Amino acid sequence: MSLLNKNKGIIFTIIFSILCITTTTILIYLTNNGMLSFRKSNNKDKLDVKDAVVADGLGIKSLKDTYLPNGLDLEEVKLHYGEEDEYESYPVEISYFKISGLKDKSVEDKINEDIKKRVMALYNPDEMEDEKVESISISTTSQANFSNVLSFWVIKQVYFKNEDDDISEINLGLNYNLKTGEEIKFTDLFTNDAGTKNIIFQSAYLSFASEYLGDYSDEFDGDMSKIDYSSIEDRALKVMQKYNRDEDYEFWFDERSIHVIINNEFITINMRDFYSQIAIYNRYADYEDLFTANDNNKIIVFALNKSAGDLTVYRRVEECDDNLFIDAEIIDGTIGEEEYEIDYNEYIEDIEEKINESKKYLEQHPDKAVVIACLRDINDADGTLSTDSYTTIAYMTKDYYTKTFLNHILEREQITPHQVDLLSITLPFVLREERESYPNIEFHVEFPEGYEI
Repeated sequence: MSLLNKNKGIIFTIIFSILCITTTTILIYLTNNGMLSFRKSNNKDKLDVKDAVVADGLGIKSLKDTYLPNGLDLEEVKLHYGEEDEYESYPVEISYFKISGLKDKSVEDKINEDIKKRVMALYNPDEMEDEKVESISISTTSQANFSNVLSFWVIKQVYFKNEDDDISEINLGLNYNLKTGEEIKFTDLFTNDAGTKNIIFQSAYLSFASEYLGDYSDEFDGDMSKIDYSSIEDRALKVMQKYNRDEDYEFWFDERSIHVIINNEFITINMRDFYSQIAIYNRYADYEDLFTANDNNKIIVFALNKSAGDLTVYRRVEECDDNLFIDAEIIDGTIGEEEYEIDYNEYIEDIEEKINESKKYLEQHPDKAVVIACLRDINDADGTLSTDSYTTIAYMTKDYYTKTFLNHILEREQITPHQVDLLSITLPFVLREERESYPNIEFHVEFPEGYEI
């Protein structure tokens, strides 16, 4: 059975993987050909990321650091106005969240009142009197709910009867400190000494490069010399120049990314790329006992993501010592479908069990190395909830792992422990295809029934 026919979630992942591989390849090409460089400066806002010093102690020390989810319940409130149409939609649809579970009810009420007030302020009933307007949607998605902070993304979209008219759009970020109920500022996400302008520039460049690939991929047809690098860099420089530490920006964040609008440009910051300068996991984490019920399940930083619209809910790429490489991912293709309540811990424990088995093997065979790739794909492709499990474990000598595997397979596929944008589906299939080419590797492969290995 073809994998592409088997699962829509896998199709999305493969396409996204190809996009990420291409983006990474372009950036390497740019750097190697002198078209892209990140220069050092005496200005602390232009510090090279690797040179940043975490003086305030709030940055993430290691990619093995952990954090705690909040002990909060989020209830989605949905409102609608007008007559229901044949598609069970209304001319005006609004959603926002109400929180519960804080011990301090005054803070809880403060946050709930602010969320409702700011979301409803986006709605003007007079807009529907405009004969050009077809419908209005104001939707809120929960982004971050961990380490005593909350983040929501609110998007208002006005649709017009003339399909040739652009959709009018407003984006709003709601970000809260759960100790006080006060808003979090954009600069609070970073350590006090972070090179924020450098972070903005690099992230803007990556964001625009990805956008360019999506919009103009047919034009350069794989020939990267045809890409207009200057336009990408010019846009990134303009954003960096417009950035001001003292200014407020619309932003929201989840467990892995920060999304910010600067100079009317959307920028995504991959927190892992700048982890020593990311403070949001630790800035408010020392507040204790805020909740009526605590969640004590510690999670590795950047691993879990429950944000709506992102199918990847768990991500772990790690090189342990000098003999174990882990590439694990959980994809939930049912996100957004209210009928499913899924406990991801069950899948995480399954992956951890595979990893622990490999660690025990290495204790008994100190001259060996193991590469383990796990993908758990949750879906309802056949109308019922199911999970397709893909596991590839490769056993080899430590010497072969260091000299051949890391230097050839991973580099060729642009997979490194620090390039986590490449989704884990790539590694299992690379390893599977390499079995005959690499007789020095012993493969153990577990794929869903019916898929030809």
